[in-house]
Amino acid sequence: MNQFLYSIGGIKFLLDCPYPLETSEAAYSEFLQPKKIRAADTIPISISIAENIPYQRQDVIVDSESWEIQKQNLDYRLIQRSSKTSDPIAVADFTIPMHGISFTCSEIFINRTHRSAVIHNPMMYPLDQILITYALSMHKGMIVHGAGVYDEHMGGMVFCGRSGAGKTTISRIIDRALPNGCILSDDRVILRYENTHCFFYGTPWPGEGRYAVNTGKPLKILLFLKHGKETSLRKLPPGESLDQLLPVATIPWYDKDMIRIFLDTCDVFIREIPCYELTFIPEDTVLEVIRDTLANLGVG
Repeated sequence: MNQFLYSIGGIKFLLDCPYPLETSEAAYSEFLQPKKIRAADTIPISISIAENIPYQRQDVIVDSESWEIQKQNLDYRLIQRSSKTSDPIAVADFTIPMHGISFTCSEIFINRTHRSAVIHNPMMYPLDQILITYALSMHKGMIVHGAGVYDEHMGGMVFCGRSGAGKTTISRIIDRALPNGCILSDDRVILRYENTHCFFYGTPWPGEGRYAVNTGKPLKILLFLKHGKETSLRKLPPGESLDQLLPVATIPWYDKDMIRIFLDTCDVFIREIPCYELTFIPEDTVLEVIRDTLANLGVG
């Protein structure tokens, strides 16, 4: 078997593949590597190939255009469908708590030549993001729409916002202004509460800036982006912080067993991390406002 380690958000998946794995997405290069050393605390994923994947529609809790989830108690089946025929092309079976995943792919994932064959990485968006969301439910973690930035002087900052809020814009401004800064992601990050501390991680799902760094850093502050005519910071009370966090957090609202878990995780970050609304104009001066305000408030 060919083994590959998919590491993201401090969680490690060990892929057992029948063929060597290939991926066309450059952003995955830091996150998906051939296994070279023994890795502890991994979630094994056994990948098999089937010419035809049988499908029976039952116990569906969510049905999207390209995927659906079926559920019986805490046993799950995640199904990816062909965009052309709507037939299933990949199926992942798992249970919560997640100790392993059985992954079946159709022949569409195989690239064969007369001498060899390779399998195109099936653990890609959206399937990997859904599976990781469920894995994070066991680790006080969640995926958030946000740009993750770390600077050795200012610390770890996550700029939260939906599409068009300015995550890539703020990432590029900071990238230019902070030579020692690191942009972990400009679209989605993973937040985790580990050993009484909050961390954020880069992901292989970048925005327009294509920032995707596989590392984690201590989180110092959450900033919720808002366009305006001037740049300013406003500290948010807990209730308003939750109102701002919920729309950008990836929460499986379709799964009643998961809702309370993720709401509790949101509550942890609101309780442990200062939350601010950042109204800004896309100019380099935004960084000075952030730095000065954090220093005055004793956060930076």
